[in-house]
Amino acid sequence: MSVSKPLNLGCVQGSVLGPRLFTLYLAGLESVLPPDVFITSYADDTYICVSNQDTDVLPNKLEETMTLHDDFLNTIGMITNVEKTELIYFSRKKQDYRPLTVKNKVIKPSKSIKVLGITFEQDLTWDKHIRGIINRSRLILRKLKYLRKVLNKADLLKVATAHLYGLLYYAAPVWLNMQTSARHLKMLNSLHFRAMRIILGDYRNKLSRKEVTNQCNRATPSQWSNYCNAKMAITLTNLGKLGPRISDQLTSKCYINDRRPGRGTFPDTSRLKIGRNAFTNRLEMMKKINFDWTKGINPHQLRQKLKLVFLC
Repeated sequence: MSVSKPLNLGCVQGSVLGPRLFTLYLAGLESVLPPDVFITSYADDTYICVSNQDTDVLPNKLEETMTLHDDFLNTIGMITNVEKTELIYFSRKKQDYRPLTVKNKVIKPSKSIKVLGITFEQDLTWDKHIRGIINRSRLILRKLKYLRKVLNKADLLKVATAHLYGLLYYAAPVWLNMQTSARHLKMLNSLHFRAMRIILGDYRNKLSRKEVTNQCNRATPSQWSNYCNAKMAITLTNLGKLGPRISDQLTSKCYINDRRPGRGTFPDTSRLKIGRNAFTNRLEMMKKINFDWTKGINPHQLRQKLKLVFLC
């Protein structure tokens, strides 16, 4: 046994209470920054999001925010690690943004950053993230070929679910959604069926994709995308504590077909309908589930229905 020693300050690294205590320690940061600044924190990783439509004003606003952030850390005995500070501008416009100056050090904007295993790009196309997980997943496919010699189909499916899909669908609601391009979905579907064919031993592609899906009973990336979007829509309708219910806004802007209230159609009467990204168009997949949008819904029961419809 090691020698015991009392700790009067700080917290042991790796403890259960460490992240929560650190969050409480930084609780006053939000009150120091401007009200329109959005903060996302996980333990000692803090991300400050500043938005402005004027690209000339945005860098100045960022520098002012970083100065306030640095002053707050100094008051509680901490410092900003400028070397590890990253900067990225999210915009559809392809233009050069000027770097920031913090503590007389220049921070140049990056084209992509990695946050908790997810690669964010300037234009949010997810190309770099999807290519990264596909390259790492190919290493798992080689291991599945080797394991097929010693494991049966049921055990191989468990291995694929734990390791391949754990990597492939990590944080899927963030990047695998209605805005995922057809090219990326094609790449993900190709990897999915390649893994399932290895498990079934169908190296010559004799089975159709429908037959592979029926035998393996695993959701394709397209099905998983629909499931994530449907689950997100259900979550939005139950955000009563965070403000007005989305369902109330939905009924005020959209007309629910009274002839088939159980299935629900959503013709948009507003001017906000923009292609497949419109909220009403995202709900088109909900026609597969029999429930009434005008009445209260049980989130747990509805999640079970979603799994039966999209994943089974």
